[in-house]
Amino acid sequence: MTSLRRSMRIAAADYDKGRLSQLLEILQLALGPGHLTAREYYNYRQFDDSQFSRSDKAKFIGYVSQEQIKKVLINTRWKILSDDKFIFATLFRSQEFPLAKILATYNYRPNQRPCVIPSFRTASELKSFLEKGVQYPLFGKPVAESYGAGCIRIDGFDRKTKQVTLSQGGSVAIDQFVAALDGFSDGYMFQELVRPHAAIREVCGDRVASLRLVVLLGPHGPRIFRAGWKIPTGHNISDNFRHGRS
Repeated sequence: MTSLRRSMRIAAADYDKGRLSQLLEILQLALGPGHLTAREYYNYRQFDDSQFSRSDKAKFIGYVSQEQIKKVLINTRWKILSDDKFIFATLFRSQEFPLAKILATYNYRPNQRPCVIPSFRTASELKSFLEKGVQYPLFGKPVAESYGAGCIRIDGFDRKTKQVTLSQGGSVAIDQFVAALDGFSDGYMFQELVRPHAAIREVCGDRVASLRLVVLLGPHGPRIFRAGWKIPTGHNISDNFRHGRS
């Protein structure tokens, strides 16, 4: 990730935004209703005056304000549905919503009981699944992470070299790959790879781009507040912004 000092130099050199002007603006936005941090100021390119007016910048919400809004608007009893992707998928499938098929889980405790979805507890079990128990390509993601962290697309497995082939290019030894998944304490899950519609593929390539709806539930029922199409760029397999990292 680009350092704050380097970000400041780039804004000054490429966008004609003086360092003092940047510091004053960072202070104003930090003290404003959005409570933007210095990192968020650069992640959201607030230094680009040709793109954002002063009133536009005041509409941006930082992580601090985001958490305050969530405490007011979100009923915490429903958080498990967004925090646990396996439970979310199970519930929505029971209501016949179309979802990507879950192929297996790894180190996911709630899936220990007998289940039609395989649940692997050891590295050897998962390696056997990846070597000969699944069709490629497939998609993997942590059960409980967010911002697209830990997501990966696996295009194949080379039996001779014992390596998995990644969509971003290159390969990694299967032992190393499985060992890395142990870092996700809440478990990991593998899904079938979903292909985009041809019209979407022309814009985003062979990867899914999601449409996010922000729905407010009030006394008169649900109301769509905002809608956004999240478009993946570069070599990213996920459409998540990840606060500027992707």
